Amino acid sequence: MTPPKRGSRGESAGVVGGWGDLAVAAVLTVAAAAVLLSAAPPPPLRWGFGVPFLLVWPGYAVVSALYPERPSEESTAASGTHFGGRNSGGTYSETASRAAALANPGWTARAALSLASSGVVVALVVIAANRVAAVRTGPVVVGLLLVTLAGLGVAAGRRLLVAPEDRAAPVGAMTGGVATVREGGSGPAGGPSGGPFTRGTGGGSAATKRQTVALVVAAALLVVTVAVAGAVPPQGEGFTEATLLAENESGDLVATDYPTTFVAGEGHPLTVAIENNEHRPVTYEVVVLAQDVDADGSVTAQRQIDEFDVDTDHGERELVERQIAPETTGEGVRLRFLIYTDGADGADGEGSSAANGSDTADAEVDPEDADQVLQLWIDVVDERDE
Repeated sequence: MTPPKRGSRGESAGVVGGWGDLAVAAVLTVAAAAVLLSAAPPPPLRWGFGVPFLLVWPGYAVVSALYPERPSEESTAASGTHFGGRNSGGTYSETASRAAALANPGWTARAALSLASSGVVVALVVIAANRVAAVRTGPVVVGLLLVTLAGLGVAAGRRLLVAPEDRAAPVGAMTGGVATVREGGSGPAGGPSGGPFTRGTGGGSAATKRQTVALVVAAALLVVTVAVAGAVPPQGEGFTEATLLAENESGDLVATDYPTTFVAGEGHPLTVAIENNEHRPVTYEVVVLAQDVDADGSVTAQRQIDEFDVDTDHGERELVERQIAPETTGEGVRLRFLIYTDGADGADGEGSSAANGSDTADAEVDPEDADQVLQLWIDVVDERDE
């Protein structure tokens, strides 16, 4: 019987299988970053894109860059050698197969490594962002975006250097395996090589299929569960969302591009976004402090520079722009926006002087009592230094 010829369909499937997963990961990573950096993304959208952005794509990029070749058991099945079986020369190759599997793990192990690696990448980016510009949404999202895209780029380049028959192709392996099972052959449609779902002469491919499907389903359930839990909190559980926004060059409010240098006595616009999901009307009290912090993180002095109220109904989101004007100069000053759901004890009577542009020294407001805290690190300079 004449073997089936490779046509344009097979060639296009090879292209999609070899780089399709990287392209999808890149597109979803960019989309997630755009959603997270926007001024007010809806919670379902934010969680739906944000959870994979943190838990999946960074690690997937790293693992794809580390392992550009297809798994060892897949290559072994294609060459007729099986784990724990005999090779073409009739000798056992179990030890060699296990060593190859450790050096070039299967799809199941790669998926697990991707989830674990994502946590490591996120932690490193957060640490780096904290050293450069404090932990804020903008720098962390941009850092993860750059690291993930860099990893995907390296993965694509390394796959290009691998022979097509040995190249890692998750999409091609899945589609090829399904075609093989349907046709009852020993390899993917249009070729003799085996995927993780092929019916080879050994039993490893069936086990690999079950493991891969189980892990993919478990990972998908994990991501969906976390996303749904964040986007749709239990009925009756109230919460408040607060975000600090600044205006970019285009005039849009974004959670990045914050001013970092303030001139003493001059107002600098910052916007506080508060969304009420408390299932009741709430009047929020916001107290703004300027804190001097020493090397070990202890607060040596703090001054109240603003105070205002925000009235909201359930489900309502308010944007309040304030002119923040610290009076005392200094480097590494920490602005803290303390948001109280039921009012701030000890803050009464301080707001009038703060609103008029003067610091209230030794403010007695305790940040530990705040329901939400937003912060920004700034330098306050004298006008003569400008």
